Amino acid sequence: QGMRPYIKKKVKKYSMGMKQKLAIAVSLMNKPKFLILDEPTNGMDPDGSIDVLTTIKSLVNELDMRILISSHKLEDIELICDRAVFLRDGHFVQDVNMEDC
Repeated sequence: QGMRPYIKKKVKKYSMGMKQKLAIAVSLMNKPKFLILDEPTNGMDPDGSIDVLTTIKSLVNELDMRILISSHKLEDIELICDRAVFLRDGHFVQDVNMEDC
């Protein structure tokens, strides 16, 4: 069913989470080789976050895409990333291979 129930609804009436999902869907339409996501699950409920991140991860694998994500949610990073770079106050703290965690 996906986005079908929202086709006739005005975007300004969407919830914050739905607007995020729509923005991600639009950014994926051209099958980019590189995608930058800034707080991609902001405004989403936990189930919506997992759905979106799982979809992004499978597209990354399927399309051989690379992504750069900024997030304050470690659970998002753990779910989708192979590698994480941690910053504090804009300064490098640590570079982590997520498989080692």
